[in-house]
Amino acid sequence: MKTFLALTAALVVSVSGEDYSQCWGGDIYQIKLIGDGKCHAATNTAECGWDGGDCCESTCEHDNCGVFWGYTCKDPSVVCVDHADLIGDGRCHEVTNTAECGYDGGDCCEATCNHEDCGLHWDYRCRDPSINQYAPMCTAYFEFIGDGLCHTSTNTAECGYDGGDCCESTCTGGNCGNWGYHCHDPSA
Repeated sequence: MKTFLALTAALVVSVSGEDYSQCWGGDIYQIKLIGDGKCHAATNTAECGWDGGDCCESTCEHDNCGVFWGYTCKDPSVVCVDHADLIGDGRCHEVTNTAECGYDGGDCCEATCNHEDCGLHWDYRCRDPSINQYAPMCTAYFEFIGDGLCHTSTNTAECGYDGGDCCESTCTGGNCGNWGYHCHDPSA
């Protein structure tokens, strides 16, 4: 039985032309899911070749692509292609808020959003390191940092303790103390 499984696993790898030995430790039952036209969460990883392309509309090469479970494209090389309609529409979308997609075409940072709908329907989640000095670690509302008001969501080490807003000794600006101080910064 072991010989049969080993041969079967080798055939799956050689038929697909890809090395999926790191996918679930080479588990034949998981490897068989790859490239079947159905998007499987378990094999939608880099090690499993993004389920052999099954999870992205532009890379799925099977007759029943998207029919059973739709698409959940996580492959960073094609996410921007599959979601091109979301980029630059004035709304910040997590799926395209990556360097590969130009941080959703600038939609996720107030300073770079160039659309009439900017900020109206969705919150900003600025992850562009050229705009947000705390990116990518701080994924909270970047615009809150350093505004003089203490925000719980950005009062973390990753967000520079809200840019100093939560400690009386480090807060600068006219709004300081208006929402109180909740100093967590050990160096303040």
